[in-house]
Amino acid sequence: MVNPINSKWFFGLGAYGVSGMGVDYRDKDQRLADMHTILSFMRFIPAITYKINDNFSISGAIHIAYGSLDMGAYMCAPTSKGGVNYQKIG
Repeated sequence: MVNPINSKWFFGLGAYGVSGMGVDYRDKDQRLADMHTILSFMRFIPAITYKINDNFSISGAIHIAYGSLDMGAYMCAPTSKGGVNYQKIG
């Protein structure tokens, strides 16, 4: 999105969903350990431009990144008596 402020100044904003993915095996086959993952990554880029003349402009932008990751599963942990405990992680 680009909007003129006046005849010399312009403001722009870009927002991008760069990536995202995930799996959800909760309440499915027990061998999948109730595994779940969610990953998202986005960028926001505000920019400002100054128009010097019809052939030349100067501008600047700041890249702002946001990421989120959630993971969880039941993992096996050995006990002191040689057995196995299942512990929820995440």
